[in-house]
Amino acid sequence: MITEMQKSEPDLATVNRYMALIFTLHGNEVTQGALTCTVMERWPALFTSAQVAKFHIVLIKHIVYTRFKKRNPFIIALIL
Repeated sequence: MITEMQKSEPDLATVNRYMALIFTLHGNEVTQGALTCTVMERWPALFTSAQVAKFHIVLIKHIVYTRFKKRNPFIIALIL
């Protein structure tokens, strides 16, 4: 995937397919507080606009779920 992103015109369909397959790997790395420069080196496709939007949605859902699951499960159903 790194070599694909280094091309002048990467095949975004291929990149999106790879990113979907390894979502949990880079998701865990980001949520565990890895340095941004390390994440950018290992997952360059993560910083494309399409991937940022997808990851933002998943991350927001995770934050909402973990913060509100003990307080009120009905809030989670409304927000998510």
